[in-house]
Amino acid sequence: MQNEISFDRNGVMNYFKMIVAAWCLFSVSIGLVFAFVPFLLGGTVVPGIFVITIGLGVWFVYSKCIAPWLLPWQMDETHYRLDENTLRVDKGVIFLSRKSIPLDRITDIAFVQGPILRLAGIWEVRVQTAGNSGTTTPEAVMYGIINPEQVRENILSARDTYIKSNR
Repeated sequence: MQNEISFDRNGVMNYFKMIVAAWCLFSVSIGLVFAFVPFLLGGTVVPGIFVITIGLGVWFVYSKCIAPWLLPWQMDETHYRLDENTLRVDKGVIFLSRKSIPLDRITDIAFVQGPILRLAGIWEVRVQTAGNSGTTTPEAVMYGIINPEQVRENILSARDTYIKSNR
């Protein structure tokens, strides 16, 4: 038994685009501060203009050159699978991450939806394990899971079945 866990590809791609746009907006905001505070104090605006140009340049290069080929490739390489005794979380193109989490180690599955995730219409599903208790870092993070409540129930049910069969 190996079940592929479905996720919203477009929602996840939109989320990552929004994250980059937010960082570039932050860079432009910092550039405005660097541009106008010295100007108000009688200085030059050159350092601030430089920071604004970098922020806008990064956003343009990412949105027009990198994201159109990198994000679909990233989504093609993202797989969440549930089998008899493990939860597999495979993702990454440049930096690969392949996790195989034993079901009997899973202690909790939490849902998180911050403002950017909410704008993208997706949830972040965090998998906590017994070996990770006491830390705030989840063992695995899955983005854009379709019907996360049902997936949570399926994982916990498979965990309980696995534990009962191995007693």
